[in-house]
Amino acid sequence: MRLEPRRIVLSAERLEDCRESLEDAFHEVVDQAISRGWSLDEILVALNGLIAQEIADPDREITLH
Repeated sequence: MRLEPRRIVLSAERLEDCRESLEDAFHEVVDQAISRGWSLDEILVALNGLIAQEIADPDREITLH
């Protein structure tokens, strides 16, 4: 038996607000990783991979409106 997929509907306005609220924390994560010796390129590719993996979850359906 397969469960109903999670459906996520994103508002463009809320998405921008969310981005702004996460910006400082994002830069803190990047700065922390740089201080541990990772290059900016390594950090960004690693973060991108983690995000892509989360978005690719087969139980997730994202709709932007």
